[in-house]
Amino acid sequence: AHMLSSIFLDSDSVTPSLSPQPALLSAVRAIIMSEGIYDLDALLLRFPTYRDWFIEPAFGPSQSYASFSVLKYPLRNHSISWLILHSRGDSLVDLPQSTSMHTHLSELDPDRSFINTHDLVGEHNDILRSPVYVDLVKDFTAKFL
Repeated sequence: AHMLSSIFLDSDSVTPSLSPQPALLSAVRAIIMSEGIYDLDALLLRFPTYRDWFIEPAFGPSQSYASFSVLKYPLRNHSISWLILHSRGDSLVDLPQSTSMHTHLSELDPDRSFINTHDLVGEHNDILRSPVYVDLVKDFTAKFL
């Protein structure tokens, strides 16, 4: 539990951190991301009303949220495989969020970056309970057992 909690808390304070412990990072073989928001500025171009009820309360007022874009992050571990899932029926997050993240990961490690935007058709949260989603996750993770 300490190793997991240290992902989120600096050892000397309660400062949030995005730096996992080396032992945890080396143990990860795959990451699955679904219906993610990877670029806030791009999200606001498509959904400008998100600024008032979601983006500003979470990230503060700003003209640009480029500093929060994960599309600039380097890989910390080059042995991790990535699967990005996105539903064609998602009305809350648009497809370019997922395709941009896939492009970014493919530029960093093309052999370990995968995307599926055709098998899921449900709404944003509904897909998490769908048998198709479960099968996609099961099939991807089975490769690493």
